[in-house]
Amino acid sequence: MQVLEPIQIQLLLPELILALGGIFVLLCVFARRESPDLTLYLTLFTIALSGISLSLASDFRLVSGDRLPLLFMDSFSTYSRAVFLLSSFLVAIFSRPYVERERIPSPEYFSLILFSTCGMNLLASARDLLVVFMGLELLSISLWALTAIHKRDPRSNEASLKFFLLSAFASGFFLYGMAFAFGATGTFSLAGVREETFLGGFGQTASFVSFGLILVGLGFKVGLVPFHMWIPDVYEGAPTPVTAFLSAGPKVAGFAALARILAWMFPELPYTWESVLAILALVTMTFGNLLAIAQEDIKRMLAYSSIAHAGYMLVGVISLEGAGNAPLLFYFLVYSIMSIGAFSIVLLLEKRDIPANALTGFSGLSKTNPLVAFSMAVFMIALSGIPPTAGFAGKFYVFGAAVKSGYVWLAVAGVLNSVISVFYYLRVVVLMYMREPAEGAAPFKVDSSIGMVVFISLLGVLLLGLFPHLGSEAFLFRASEIVSFLR
Repeated sequence: MQVLEPIQIQLLLPELILALGGIFVLLCVFARRESPDLTLYLTLFTIALSGISLSLASDFRLVSGDRLPLLFMDSFSTYSRAVFLLSSFLVAIFSRPYVERERIPSPEYFSLILFSTCGMNLLASARDLLVVFMGLELLSISLWALTAIHKRDPRSNEASLKFFLLSAFASGFFLYGMAFAFGATGTFSLAGVREETFLGGFGQTASFVSFGLILVGLGFKVGLVPFHMWIPDVYEGAPTPVTAFLSAGPKVAGFAALARILAWMFPELPYTWESVLAILALVTMTFGNLLAIAQEDIKRMLAYSSIAHAGYMLVGVISLEGAGNAPLLFYFLVYSIMSIGAFSIVLLLEKRDIPANALTGFSGLSKTNPLVAFSMAVFMIALSGIPPTAGFAGKFYVFGAAVKSGYVWLAVAGVLNSVISVFYYLRVVVLMYMREPAEGAAPFKVDSSIGMVVFISLLGVLLLGLFPHLGSEAFLFRASEIVSFLR
């Protein structure tokens, strides 16, 4: 058995801390008196410690180089993992009142967040298809359990069952893709498959078949059309903090893995495959936006909206070759912040005695809770891509990269889709500011932990929008320096 060198342990510390922290938090279930505060603080401490070790590992990598045969420790990996840690940190904070109110076992809940974050890290760093699969399954199993964590809610159980069944099919497709790649090339290494593919013949054909199957598997995980069927039902049925978690880190992790596979296994895709990906992006954007218009439930509306954003991210993935990683990485960050901010407001409104998640629940919110209404308005404006918010900057970079890569028509389609999305996002703003509150609606108290997450998300959305130089290529490419701010 191969023993890890000290250098390799140093580089793996962020993932080791997350895994050990998850086990330690889970052991709190044996404590005589479960305390949501204790498990929350342990979770936040673990994530913070993992962030610090990520910063140290990043600096260490610059000196020692990549020394792990199965994982990348480059800037793309570092930046993506920083986004995952940030989104998990925010979700853990605003989950606290929900966990206590619904009497959800906190050790299980918070340990699953840590395990899924570890899975996301593996996905963004994988140098080998086996590691991609391990990360995918670690993430998926944690998410199934999180979706069903509210055992007394039948909608939560139904959503988890649907998620489990369809996710199992997707994993099957991914495994078939891996088998084709190994059968044709004799290796699971991304670089190894690429080398054999360049030789042509049967290896090349089988490699592209494997890519098709892997695309189906990952397409399901990130919610690309036509593999999106699970998203509206699961988003609606899952507990709202879990929905926020699903919409941010796991989606970004899936795209990070897809970008990595495309860049390393198939750096020069045939024109046919490029066209397939471009059409997938177009259909995903359009389908998500058009169906979001018809929704009367805020969680279903945001679910279809997340499908549309998956299309925007795929545009960023397709444009990698011409414009580097910067636009896609920036979109990862801003989408996670916008999504978590919007769902934290939804969680606030769930506490009131109104129909759960109905769009009409936002009527007259500006009169009862003006600061909450203002925050939600900013998140809706940012998600639709209106300046001067981070959402505008993110789409500007992604569509600009598409133009530089020669996909002008796709960039135009993305802009038109953003215009369509304005209709349903601003509908929420109209309800809050131009409708009267429902009878009996009164100001409600904002929980301090949820308020903190709303404030942080609001600050991020405005800062990244008002100061677009923060999204410059120099800032984004030097991810190790970004993460050093964690120290």
